[in-house]
Amino acid sequence: MNLVRTEPKPNPAALLWGLEGLQGQRPPPLPSALQRAIVVDPDIEAAEPVCTYLGGAGFSVRRVDSGGELFPMLAESDPDLVVLSLNLFGENAVRVCAKARSLSAAALVLVATPRRRHTALLGLESGADDYLVRPFLARELLARVQAILRRRSPQSHLTHAATAQSHPCYHFGPYTLSTARRELVKASHGAIKLTGGEFRLLSTLLAARGEVVPFDRIAQAGSRRSAAAHSIASSIYQLRSKLDQGDGRGSVIGSVRGVGYVIKVRIAITHE
Repeated sequence: MNLVRTEPKPNPAALLWGLEGLQGQRPPPLPSALQRAIVVDPDIEAAEPVCTYLGGAGFSVRRVDSGGELFPMLAESDPDLVVLSLNLFGENAVRVCAKARSLSAAALVLVATPRRRHTALLGLESGADDYLVRPFLARELLARVQAILRRRSPQSHLTHAATAQSHPCYHFGPYTLSTARRELVKASHGAIKLTGGEFRLLSTLLAARGEVVPFDRIAQAGSRRSAAAHSIASSIYQLRSKLDQGDGRGSVIGSVRGVGYVIKVRIAITHE
């Protein structure tokens, strides 16, 4: 009698997310209280493995098909995490990403196929915190999510405060940037929302205290963005559009051809 050994077939849905071998894996629970997550993917079978894994890690997970369903939920449930598949039907995923960021400060992670890596980079420039390209390990998704949430947690600020005496607060023109609260405020206008990349970029320019910041340092400030000149120019353009809101004062960010960018107005620094 000949025995034929058969290998278990992979879960097609898990392969779509890159979560091979998901069954049997026990995700480590998050150390904090139950957190809320929204998974955006029109393919129920493809989304099920990531929902299951995040649920096992301590998230309360909801799945939606589209950006149109996501947007009202951002205000309704105030989630801690949004996992957004770039394979949306009839919607521009980058625009969905940008609008989601404008509505919520939740950790925003994109999932892309290798052929849509460029779209994922555009998503980063539109406010996403990170992205993954299929195939990837389930533990990799959770590790990246945990890293984002740690950076945002109050405890991380307490830990940082233990090693640094204070956080600089920059006052320039009508604006104030608090690095402790990661908040930009314009006098008589209120808070201005910044993406993570925009905050790092503005902080880098202000920390130079009126000195020109070269292109390579600006690229490093964006961390995950392309160092290409057009990408840096696009980042500066987006930041300028938020700083210069039609008040006729001109841009506070100047450019030095072939060198880099500089804050043109006087910068005063306090600490908090």
